[in-house]
Amino acid sequence: RFVIRGGSAACEYAGELPVEPGCDYRVEAYVRTASLEHARAFVECALVDPLGDLIPGSIRVSELVGGDTDWRQVSIPLEADDILSKRVRLRLWVLQRYAWNDDEAMIDPSVRQDRGSSGPSSD
Repeated sequence: RFVIRGGSAACEYAGELPVEPGCDYRVEAYVRTASLEHARAFVECALVDPLGDLIPGSIRVSELVGGDTDWRQVSIPLEADDILSKRVRLRLWVLQRYAWNDDEAMIDPSVRQDRGSSGPSSD
């Protein structure tokens, strides 16, 4: 459960989710939101190598869920097509509106937000 008051939050699953290179997967999760007027919740998955480093181009995100919803299933197709694919990194995000593009397809959780500034900046 995330309690946010105008900010953003993320949580990463710390367990092992092994994959076999060359296999296709579907990551499924359930998300419930309450009072997310300007923010959206979503699940992110990515492939990592045996050292835990991100495999470039492997990040996938679910649909964005906002407002007041009951438990809602989201799913993400994931192809472990890189020979170094070892595990899935799984994160749950709640991001404010400024962190994604108008078409909601380009999510950028790395938007920097400084306290005391007049608004977020994206350095």
